[in-house]
Amino acid sequence: MEQFSCSLCGGEESSTCFTAYDFDSSVEPFQLLQCNGCSLTITQPAPSPESLDEYYPESYYGSGRRKFSAVIEFLTVLSCKLRAKKVVKQISRKEVWSA
Repeated sequence: MEQFSCSLCGGEESSTCFTAYDFDSSVEPFQLLQCNGCSLTITQPAPSPESLDEYYPESYYGSGRRKFSAVIEFLTVLSCKLRAKKVVKQISRKEVWSA
């Protein structure tokens, strides 16, 4: 297993959230690791840019601007917006702590 290094805070200690297998194509396990310093969660091992095509072929997202059904599309966008707000809030706290 490769050495953990958080790309957000530089922390080197993490906790394993869980180990899983990709349900579509992969037979190799991956882990979700959470940084003990800032709680950023990453996939390890990180997929290479070349291997992402295996996980996300062109057909994965559908076609055109709409990728999923209207309900799923709405929930996906809402989830992304809520997560972005949470990340900005976390970063703002970090800036206050380091000041």
